[in-house]
Amino acid sequence: MATRTLKLRGAAFSIHGSVDLTVTFNGNQVFNGTVAAVNTGTDVIGSFQELPERLSNENTVDLCSFETTTDVVGAIPLSISVTGGTLVFVNLVGNYTSYNPSLMPTDLSVGVDINNPSTYTVRTPAIYVDGVEQAITRANVDIPVDLNDPTTYIATAAFGPEVNFGDISVLSDSLTDKTNIKIDGVLYNTDYGLYGTVGYTGSWHFIINNGSTLECDYIVSPELIVQPL
Repeated sequence: MATRTLKLRGAAFSIHGSVDLTVTFNGNQVFNGTVAAVNTGTDVIGSFQELPERLSNENTVDLCSFETTTDVVGAIPLSISVTGGTLVFVNLVGNYTSYNPSLMPTDLSVGVDINNPSTYTVRTPAIYVDGVEQAITRANVDIPVDLNDPTTYIATAAFGPEVNFGDISVLSDSLTDKTNIKIDGVLYNTDYGLYGTVGYTGSWHFIINNGSTLECDYIVSPELIVQPL
């Protein structure tokens, strides 16, 4: 078991330039503070069509972070209360999350962009040194790596699971990351998701307006967790 950091992702909107959030996770208040917001000329957004632009990776940000442990899995109670503006809640991401073992980011602060080869190097299976994964490359391009023969490989930059952040829920055509969703105590109609699409699955986005609270059970999938050695 290890301490795991989760990040709440989304976007905040307010005429004041900031929004106040109170977040509880697994029965504990994990965040109570202010996050930066985009000034949209209003504190209330009634629908996704009223957003200044459609949410994307470029305008969805890490709003706050908090700690849990890698043994916390299953349907975990989550609540988010908003004052001073509107929050669009997208999802939670966390470290100690499984990742593509064949790619090594060239810059950890940038991450891997599969369409940009300059952001990663292709690697062979890894080894662990003092519990931290080491990317390895061939010492000789003509000789395959033999993990039992250190002369066949070179251990390069460390890339342990504690620095890799990703989705903490398994998402598919029939699974989403949030269940038992209520806004201000009213059960959300799960027949409709983002932009009113019937049967929408995946990471649902929710508008939480000024003075409102979203509650749900957030799915933390154990199969995605890379436990420390």
